[in-house]
Amino acid sequence: MSLRLAFYGDDLTGSTDAMESLELAGVKTLLFLHPPSPEVLARHPGLQAVGVAGGSRTMSPEQMELHLPPVFRSLAALGAPLLHYKVCSTFDSSPRVGSIGKAIEIGLQATGSPAAAATRTRSGSGSSAMKEIPSASRNRARCWPVRPKPQRMACFSAVSD
Repeated sequence: MSLRLAFYGDDLTGSTDAMESLELAGVKTLLFLHPPSPEVLARHPGLQAVGVAGGSRTMSPEQMELHLPPVFRSLAALGAPLLHYKVCSTFDSSPRVGSIGKAIEIGLQATGSPAAAATRTRSGSGSSAMKEIPSASRNRARCWPVRPKPQRMACFSAVSD
């Protein structure tokens, strides 16, 4: 099995949207409520992407610190070159609830990734996850905003070598 992508969705509906988008693009995808084991994935030959439907959109930073690191580590251990943090399409984040910046920071720490990319969900979105990431973390992680044509799925992607 050679996964192309592993993702964590910050809510159930967005996670199913991500799965649907991948499937419509021809990427064979499965979605779980908890990180799957390699043994479970082995029962699905040809699988290209795997996701975990989570609930971090409603979590405080303290709840994220407890919940996200083991999920990110489990997904990273599956060996996909990209680990994607799928956020709500409204990109509604705050430092106290559902902080996208905090999730990116936790993801970088949990995976040991040297870089992250953040994209906006649609043109005209007034929110920016990059504002929430402390400057020291932005510099250490070499985070940068990416603004390609408007996309439906915003992401944090931990880049592996």
